[in-house]
Amino acid sequence: MDSSASPLRNAPTVSLASLPPELLEQCINLALPPLSFKTFRRRYSILLNFSRVNRTWAELAQRALQRHVLLYTKDGARSFQAVKQQPGASGMVTKSLRVKEGMPDRGEPLSVSQMEALVQALPGMRTLQLAWEYGAAPRLDLGALLEKAQALEELVIDYYRFVPPTLASKALHLPSLRRLVISFPQDPCDVTSVLPAAQLPNLNSLVLVFGCDLPQERHPCLAAALVSHAPRLRSFTISFVNDCPPFALPLQVWRNFVVLQELSLDHNDDLTILPHLSSSLVVLRIRPPFNE
Repeated sequence: MDSSASPLRNAPTVSLASLPPELLEQCINLALPPLSFKTFRRRYSILLNFSRVNRTWAELAQRALQRHVLLYTKDGARSFQAVKQQPGASGMVTKSLRVKEGMPDRGEPLSVSQMEALVQALPGMRTLQLAWEYGAAPRLDLGALLEKAQALEELVIDYYRFVPPTLASKALHLPSLRRLVISFPQDPCDVTSVLPAAQLPNLNSLVLVFGCDLPQERHPCLAAALVSHAPRLRSFTISFVNDCPPFALPLQVWRNFVVLQELSLDHNDDLTILPHLSSSLVVLRIRPPFNE
């Protein structure tokens, strides 16, 4: 067969610059690594190179840069807010925001009021991840913080403390939230006060990871909170990272998981609860011992 007669060989070449912006945007998105705290530096580097191609590429790279944002410090938040206030920035939607604070070498962390103002300025945000690294974290009034974030679908909070609902200015109400992750709360009792009062009608995935034991007197509060959320959960994780026997949920809690498909438990959990589930699991994960 004569390869020179191949239609691909004889097809006219198309200049990259002549492609429509929609295809160029697809090229940019395919070149970027998956979203995580660890990949943002690489994402920024790639987008910076794209912005040097020409004006069209620079505009598309800027859109991608503002679509998913990572902030470390108060100064970084101010810079981001200033960019959002520039002419033409209204068309650049921020879909996800990640805030990683408490690192001494990074600079001054965001104040709670600044974080509230930032979240309220991003009404179209779908994902919010908050992580505190070292030392005592500030208390978050989740109701006030997320009052305007009604489009939020995923909320991940690591190492923070929460204002108890009795002292909070507003109740936590997120009608669109589908996934909630609370890991290593500095005070595990905070979880047992936040969850019962939270109004999360579309929540279908819940991850709770405790870094220390939950006091005995708070066990009924956690169980009661899970009873109210369990009927809607398709994915559930509960983990205690220390070597002590984890808190065992009462059987009546497990019976309320009527649509559960994915379950993650610790290696030392009592698996005799499995026959008491009201649904058929598709995935069962056993988490290995925690290694600091």
